[in-house]
Amino acid sequence: MNYDKPFILGKIYSDAKYTMALLNGTIYINPLASFGVGSLFSEKKEMLNKYRGDLNEGLSTNIDVNNPTSINQAITFFQDIGGIPRDANAIGEIDTRFLSENVYCLSALFYDSEKGELLPLNEKLVQFADKKQGLAIVIYDVKQFLYRIIQTLSDSLGSLYWVAYGLVDYDFDEHSNEETDEFTKEQAFSYQQEFRISINLVEDSCRVRKNTGNLKYDSEKGTISLNIGSIRDIAFVLPVEDYINLKFSDGYQWVKTTQPAQICTFYPPLKNQISYICPLIRIDNTIFISENAMYPARRNLNAFSINRKRLEKTLILYSEKDSFFLSVLESYFSRILDICKSKNDEFLLNQMLTAIMYYLLTLNISRCAGIHLEIENGVLNASYRDMCLHDSSLYDGACYEVMQKKILQPKPSDFAVLVSLSNQERFEEYEYEGKKYTRIEVARDGILPSGRAVKKGEAVWVEVSKVKFLGY
Repeated sequence: MNYDKPFILGKIYSDAKYTMALLNGTIYINPLASFGVGSLFSEKKEMLNKYRGDLNEGLSTNIDVNNPTSINQAITFFQDIGGIPRDANAIGEIDTRFLSENVYCLSALFYDSEKGELLPLNEKLVQFADKKQGLAIVIYDVKQFLYRIIQTLSDSLGSLYWVAYGLVDYDFDEHSNEETDEFTKEQAFSYQQEFRISINLVEDSCRVRKNTGNLKYDSEKGTISLNIGSIRDIAFVLPVEDYINLKFSDGYQWVKTTQPAQICTFYPPLKNQISYICPLIRIDNTIFISENAMYPARRNLNAFSINRKRLEKTLILYSEKDSFFLSVLESYFSRILDICKSKNDEFLLNQMLTAIMYYLLTLNISRCAGIHLEIENGVLNASYRDMCLHDSSLYDGACYEVMQKKILQPKPSDFAVLVSLSNQERFEEYEYEGKKYTRIEVARDGILPSGRAVKKGEAVWVEVSKVKFLGY
């Protein structure tokens, strides 16, 4: 992707109502599950004929079992969803999809520095709107737009959240087993020149400040609505055909020839460790979704995770010297650390500090949100010099409304949760009276979906069966 090219943003709509809503500052952000095949089977079956064909939307991991080195990975996959395959070689591609992120999609209008003007968009983008009545919004001050989103999230939420933004990579390889993310799509969709903003309400419930009304969460649909205030000072609207052909009105002709500011990828650490994901299998262009589609899976065993690919994209534009990027970091990390401090949880705060310090060190940033990194005689000295809570309302539960994330509360199997509580790498099958069982050694205390409490060191026997899949 053109990470070194400056760009502005655009958004296409078929409905004038949503166009005006965005101009007035209202942004509707849907769960990633609603984009692609990651949705529940019954819902997706009704929508299949309308589906745009991006089978890799929302993909977390792709396992190509036609590759001999992937067989163990395929078997581990089946173990994670509560079943063990009798013939792993009979399976085609296996995808797993995370459903916890909410993603807002826009198009990037790239600027050609040699020509001194914006580059025309691909006419295929017209498919996303009515060609005659469709409208588009051009956001020419991208930094201000992004900053208002970050500030609205920070001002509105009293519980942990994660936010990221950046250009989409079109480098997905169906024969690769590398982990991917919500900023990765197939080359065939590169004409979209997509820019995404991803939000993850990390915990099972979210605390939303009552007195602002700038953030609303629909616990049934999983949608987020943000009100960032009118963007008429940084954007304008025009017919979709004029947008595609860059036919701006006289008052905005300058936007076409003015070089935009560079935007660094923002993808901080500490996304939640548990995601509900949906297994999908493709064999000879046939799609199958697991009968018991949604289950929890740990994304990473570490206390925090750093997305190396996104970090490298951030470093391309010398983020340590970008005053806007540093201001976003300061705003985001200050709020996250305040939330941790308000919880009076020293372990959580230490986890967060460790993740942020590692992230800052990798980006060559020495100071942010009260964190100071110094190298003396070749040794890194890290300190946190600001322990005060900047927003005292975080202690006041009456200021916030607590909403449970019902959309992410499907009941997983005992097996799947036990796997997450175990350090085992292999799960042997045993047969007793015609049924299959496996023995799981518990490494951490926990409570299973059935209500049973398990303790560290306990051994639990669980019945397993071959996974059943539904086909299209």
